[in-house]
Amino acid sequence: MTRNDAPKPDSGGPGYPAFPRPTWEGRSRPADQTAAPPYTPDLDDRTPAPPPKPVPRKPRPHKPRPKHDEPRREESTRQGPSFLRRWAKRAALALVAVLATVELIAILLVFVTPPRTMFMATDSAPGPIVQQNVSIDHISRYMISSAIVHEDGQLGTRSAPFDYGEFMDRIEARLRGNKDPAGSSIPQQVTKNIFFNRSQNSVKKGVEALFSIPFGYTISDKRMMEIYLNIAQFGPNLYGVCAASWYYFGVPPWNINEYQAAQLAGTLPLGEEVRRAPGGGIDLSENAFWLVPISVNRAAEWFVPEITREMGGWEGVVATIDIHEPASAFADRQGERNACSTMPQGVADRLAAEGNPQS
Repeated sequence: MTRNDAPKPDSGGPGYPAFPRPTWEGRSRPADQTAAPPYTPDLDDRTPAPPPKPVPRKPRPHKPRPKHDEPRREESTRQGPSFLRRWAKRAALALVAVLATVELIAILLVFVTPPRTMFMATDSAPGPIVQQNVSIDHISRYMISSAIVHEDGQLGTRSAPFDYGEFMDRIEARLRGNKDPAGSSIPQQVTKNIFFNRSQNSVKKGVEALFSIPFGYTISDKRMMEIYLNIAQFGPNLYGVCAASWYYFGVPPWNINEYQAAQLAGTLPLGEEVRRAPGGGIDLSENAFWLVPISVNRAAEWFVPEITREMGGWEGVVATIDIHEPASAFADRQGERNACSTMPQGVADRLAAEGNPQS
């Protein structure tokens, strides 16, 4: 078979199906087979369908550009951790400011004894506050020793304002609802009397301990004891050992004997409940608040004398806070106002109001 004899694609030859040839009946054959198809108005004049409307998107809030050309962080980083860091920084700055203020007050207390405290301001007993400051040089060493032994035997030997181990034990006992195994140290009590009211709760105890830290490291133990004995409560509206010694015993604070000092130390945990006996002294009768005779007798009869003896007598106790001479060594200065050598007018007025005028 020659090339010319080969079947054509549309001839229906062997292996090829027959395809009809296009016809051009009724119209002329286009000169060019590649020409565009004829114009059809019914198809080409239709208006195209409008494009679909885009779904509106919620506008994103405006966020300022980072300052100092900082690289932008991811959304999760900006919203979460940065918020916590910001508030943590503010809380830290607030705590530093508060502690700095407490430190400034502690520095001031090195030189000045406060005439009034928050504890005095929240005393609900009727009548005026009776209080007068006295120098520690003119306070009986029996009184100083008894207060240390009864309230804070480690005051002069402890390097911190309070024992941190005992404090954690107290927190654990409070959380479990148990009895407090130990009382507050003298720096803690000074802080409480100056800054806080009489409410009792764990949060206040924690803040009280925190505030006592700058107090304990700034104020010497001797000065701390002087402040404490001038602001401690010894009865309703009765504060300081100057007013207490004259009110209960009719003697100046430098002339308190050993037994009287131990009795006054026993009243310190119950200052709001203590009353004066009609003839003088502390009321230990059946009319007294039931805990007062227990606390006062316990302190005066065996606790204070026993612990004092174990610590080397009153001389050994007061030596722990750097006191090495008796109050009589300052007898030549007992005429000064801060010696409390005469009965304060507030005490005299109170005794007169109670029907016990002093001659």
